[in-house]
Amino acid sequence: MPCDRHLPFGSGPGGRSAAANGASLSGGLHGKIVDVLGREISAGVHPPGSVLRVEDLEQRFGISRSVVREVVRTLASIRLVVGRQRIGIVVRPRAEWNTFDPALIRWLLEVDRTNQVRTLVELRTAVEPVAAGAAAHRAEAGQVEELTRLAGRMRELAVEGDLEGFLEADVAFHSLVLSASGNEMFAQLHEVVREVLRWRTEQGLMPAHPEPMAVDLHGEIARCIGEGNSARAEEAARELVAESLHGTLALLESSPEA
Repeated sequence: MPCDRHLPFGSGPGGRSAAANGASLSGGLHGKIVDVLGREISAGVHPPGSVLRVEDLEQRFGISRSVVREVVRTLASIRLVVGRQRIGIVVRPRAEWNTFDPALIRWLLEVDRTNQVRTLVELRTAVEPVAAGAAAHRAEAGQVEELTRLAGRMRELAVEGDLEGFLEADVAFHSLVLSASGNEMFAQLHEVVREVLRWRTEQGLMPAHPEPMAVDLHGEIARCIGEGNSARAEEAARELVAESLHGTLALLESSPEA
């Protein structure tokens, strides 16, 4: 097993955590362990078919068997691992992972960011333009009004250089387009869009002032949906996602970590 330097939290006497020495275990500790193991599995530290043994996890993290079970349940819900009797906790093949899970999206963006960005933008390219076109037929008046408001707000925030505020409005805009499409499966993808938009901002892959063309396209999408212009709404959404991909990849390639 990898050594304890991977842990993002300290250990108590004998390498065991304070939690193992009687302190109450919190959801925060559970979440940190899930995060450590999730990142390691995503990065291939524990390749498909490898076995994580309960006893090893207890010793490594200094936690009880019940906490290990909770951690495993969380990882199993993302389909990263599966418990097998008389074997242990087996890492599943990558093809079986729940790649729509927000936590897994974050981990993969950290360990294989260029490929993951391409994957996510390809998904957005396949879905968001169609969703925008459908929204032009199905959006309710209140949804159109909110899309228009958000597009205007994004323009103001772009001028101000308020990237955090812009991100919040951007996530709300794209989530609403997916919802306004009237397609329940499209609407469920809002977490995927949220994660990639949030990650791009957190990684400094947004210009200090968002590109004017991207800001304009948000306004055009809102206008076309309101006018019922399905073809142009779809086309504008496709242009917007393409601009996002090219801009993000250009910044990735110029980054020292690329």
